[in-house]
Amino acid sequence: MKDARWVLLGGETLLGIEIRDLINERKLPVSLQVASTSSDDKVITRDEDELLVISPLDAAMVDGADVVLLGGNRKANRKALQLAKELKTRPALVDLLCDFEDDAEAR
Repeated sequence: MKDARWVLLGGETLLGIEIRDLINERKLPVSLQVASTSSDDKVITRDEDELLVISPLDAAMVDGADVVLLGGNRKANRKALQLAKELKTRPALVDLLCDFEDDAEAR
């Protein structure tokens, strides 16, 4: 069985690090791609014993993803939502920070 493809927005944040750790610890059948909340710059962070370069979110990351975990800032999360809306096959969006709690379309 093929691993589900997930994108984690805000992978450089404390929440993002915790989610990455949980996925690794539980050995979930997930291929995780991590995206930063930065609009232009790559972010370098530590992933266990290695350095991890995290690129900004773009349309290619969202396209083909099964799930997008929205753990970035409000601006980045809105960008991910907009990118997903433009796709023929939309990924499931998981709002980790309740940014879209008041949005009727988020239900």
